Amino acid sequence: MTNGINPGSHGKLTFYVVPNQSGEMEIQFKLSITGYAENKNEDAVSYEKVTEEEVTRFMNGHIMFFEKYDENNHTYSDFLRDETFTRTFKDCKVDVPQEVNVYWVWPNTLGQILMKSTDENLTEKNVLFDDNSKERLNFAEYMKGNLSLFLSGDADKEQNKKVIENILNGDKYSTAQLSSLSSMYNDADEKIGTKVQYILVELNV
Repeated sequence: MTNGINPGSHGKLTFYVVPNQSGEMEIQFKLSITGYAENKNEDAVSYEKVTEEEVTRFMNGHIMFFEKYDENNHTYSDFLRDETFTRTFKDCKVDVPQEVNVYWVWPNTLGQILMKSTDENLTEKNVLFDDNSKERLNFAEYMKGNLSLFLSGDADKEQNKKVIENILNGDKYSTAQLSSLSSMYNDADEKIGTKVQYILVELNV
């Protein structure tokens, strides 16, 4: 990627299925990402897989993949929870490529994931999900069950889940609570940035 990948960046992966038969085809796709660190030794450069479990966990939580992106509202839908999805191609012809797009995003702040666009504490211009969409609520449930993918430190606390629920529901929450969660999200970002210089995206079909 020309400008690199970092918190706040997003983009689209385009690839093509070339059918080996005509008619209908149902194909399952599995995406995976792996971090690599660059090692320089005099004139030689090598790349080593990042195996630190915490860093790998954060990377897989913070870099998200979706099947759909609304260019007008800059919002996402159809989250690839396990980086797995299935496509059915109705009228394939042998050797005629079928285009497939997947959208990725690395949210800059926790608020972009949880908040409505009308929240007075939102610091970023764009949120990930439409304000009243099921996608937003479904993602929050996923996040509450997997806080260690998103937050550093002692993430999996009931009080953290309660703050997230309050933000989602538009109930009262303190800016101190939001700041605490945001710091844990940003700390996770920093750990990725410290350890990972390159990211390999693999696609299995």
